[in-house]
Amino acid sequence: MASDDPVHHDDDNDSSANDPNTNDPNDPNDNEQGDDVESFQMSLTDHLDELRARLIYAIVAVGAIAVLAYVFKEPLLQLLLGPFRSAIEQTSPIEPNALDRMLALLRQMLVDYGTQQGESQATMSQGATLLMEQLRERLLPTGLVFLHPAEAFFSYLKLAALTGVIVGMPAVIFQLWKFVMPALYRNERSYLVSFLTSGSTLFYIGVAFSFIVILPLGMEFLVGIGRPLVSPMFSIGNYISFSMLFMLVFGLAFELPLAMFFLVKMGLVAHRTFVQQWRFVVVGGFAVGAFFTPPDLFTQLAMAASIVVLYVVGLGLTYLATRQRERAESESDESESSS
Repeated sequence: MASDDPVHHDDDNDSSANDPNTNDPNDPNDNEQGDDVESFQMSLTDHLDELRARLIYAIVAVGAIAVLAYVFKEPLLQLLLGPFRSAIEQTSPIEPNALDRMLALLRQMLVDYGTQQGESQATMSQGATLLMEQLRERLLPTGLVFLHPAEAFFSYLKLAALTGVIVGMPAVIFQLWKFVMPALYRNERSYLVSFLTSGSTLFYIGVAFSFIVILPLGMEFLVGIGRPLVSPMFSIGNYISFSMLFMLVFGLAFELPLAMFFLVKMGLVAHRTFVQQWRFVVVGGFAVGAFFTPPDLFTQLAMAASIVVLYVVGLGLTYLATRQRERAESESDESESSS
């Protein structure tokens, strides 16, 4: 005899079948999303191990470039001395070309006088040339000094290390990306090439801008403020630290638009948050300019203005990222509603 009771289905099976968040093992999209979620399942120890590995890779890359830079330490130092020598010539009480003509005339007079006294012309010419070079260096010092026996050696090591950091910044950016990549979805991991290219380009633009424009103007102010009562005599260690760190700070500051773009692109910060915090960025830009630049108004304003302009550029990029994210979400909602 058939039962009159209605047939009851398994509520658990129905709810799991109708639940859109339930993964279907036969659905490749669910498997792909599951792979993304699994990437978050890392313990604190795993994160620390990964961070240590990425730091080691970055240090090895920077160290290899630093070793190569030490081989070419003298040409690198000559290049780095460009802003200093330009500042010396610009602030000198003696016009460099006029000084060279006076020294050439004095040299010729010494050679003629020695020859008349029976000295060899070659000997007098060599001695007079060396004397004129020493006089010019005293009147227009274009080199640096070291104040204790080991300073020159350690300063060259510092020059090589900082050159390794600046030249090896793409390797550092790449390792940073590899560290955060497990926390990204598959579509976000495809930004590697653009992140590496744009990050390296912005960094080197900042370094070049500081070396070509800001650093010469700052050096001219610092050297000229004591003239003519005080003669400039910089130690090699202090000058290398000052100039290289100055360029490094400018290079990192130029990464601001890229950092803002990817923070919004990954949904960590909203575009409106950056818009609302613009006052703090202006104040912070002037604070950074006052702390990391020479104490003259132009370089401080240049640093602050650069940060503000870069922030405005970053706001434009974050706006585009927000529009793209909203468009993608609306298309996803439409596809789900249609299905």
